[in-house]
Amino acid sequence: MEESFLSGKSERDLILLLRSLQTRKRKIYVQSWLLQGYICLVKSELIKRLKDRHHQGEPLVTEEDVESVADMLVESVLHSSQFAD
Repeated sequence: MEESFLSGKSERDLILLLRSLQTRKRKIYVQSWLLQGYICLVKSELIKRLKDRHHQGEPLVTEEDVESVADMLVESVLHSSQFAD
């Protein structure tokens, strides 16, 4: 049976690798948290604008909005299919 790349490492190397991976995980968590904050801000601004548009008697959804959502859905499907294999 073939050895894994971990089996050839010393305990010290494994500890250092573990610490490195934990540090990377924390950085990713912080980035994810910040991105979620930005997403919430953008959603809030969009909702505010939609409410303003509604109060002014304008349509809430335009043809451009529908096309934009359709494009996002297509991108989402294409992106998810890349990782399905």
